[in-house]
Amino acid sequence: VGSDGKYHGRYPNSLLTLFYPFTLLRDVVLDQPIHPNDVPFFWHVHTTDEEAVKKVLTTCYGADLVELNTVEDVEKAKKLDLITSLEERNRIGIGALNSENDRLYNGQRRSPLIITSPHIREVAELFDQDHFGRMFSFYRHPIDYDVHP
Repeated sequence: VGSDGKYHGRYPNSLLTLFYPFTLLRDVVLDQPIHPNDVPFFWHVHTTDEEAVKKVLTTCYGADLVELNTVEDVEKAKKLDLITSLEERNRIGIGALNSENDRLYNGQRRSPLIITSPHIREVAELFDQDHFGRMFSFYRHPIDYDVHP
């Protein structure tokens, strides 16, 4: 990334650079195994959706959440090189799967670490070619927002 905030990589006029940083999010294919280096990223837009999904993630899955709710939080994460730091501490990547007892179906960890943020573009820049983001989101029907805010 240059001083102008644009990616001037290996192929400056290709689709890879045109859609940067979204190319650092992995394409999900049905029945594709989850790569151990993928980092789960929950992108939330509406507050009520955010609260419900975070409660499920922490209560049912025992997930640890890294909440990057402001642009300043994301900038701090970039300065701290968050993804590399988490891998060094064996919170993501192959090191997080210490033994057979730590694995569940399809590569899921017993205490997954999930990055959450409403800032999709800024958080996508945290990922790299070795640690793709695996983004998911949750939405209700727009009428439901009016009926049950």
